[in-house]
Amino acid sequence: MGTKVIRMIAVVLGTLFAGLGSASALDSPKTEPILVVDGDITETNSPSGATFDLAMLDALPQHKFTTGYHFTKGTAEYSGVLLKDLAAAVGAKGRVAEVRALNDYKADVPMSDTEIVPVLLATRIDGAPMRVRDKGPTWLVYDTRKRPEMNNPTTDAKMVWQITRITFK
Repeated sequence: MGTKVIRMIAVVLGTLFAGLGSASALDSPKTEPILVVDGDITETNSPSGATFDLAMLDALPQHKFTTGYHFTKGTAEYSGVLLKDLAAAVGAKGRVAEVRALNDYKADVPMSDTEIVPVLLATRIDGAPMRVRDKGPTWLVYDTRKRPEMNNPTTDAKMVWQITRITFK
């Protein structure tokens, strides 16, 4: 085989593998972003990290559970993406997710919590998208029915609502 043929094969293979690499990259939001994910991540779609609109979050594996909290009225069905699935989507390497709200309140959520109980980045309550005035557009909720001992003030402090940013560190 001549040098020209080998170079041509190398170019073709390089192009193919480059295409495969970009297939896993995040799409860009088509509507106004509601969440920025940054920090120790490998998948990005903007200079600020990984930005998501509601449709992009909806495209990730969806989960739901029904529960109530002492600071809410009755029970509700919460649905959205598990924090560990969001972490996988952005290639998060960090062991802690710093979750920040619209008003700059923030809480550190150990990723180890996601192995104990479902930790959901809820985008809907009872099937309806959450508005800012309803603790939306995203609210981090724990399914404390699975582990009643986690129904405590420490867990409550990690259930940030009106989330705008998650930083993996």
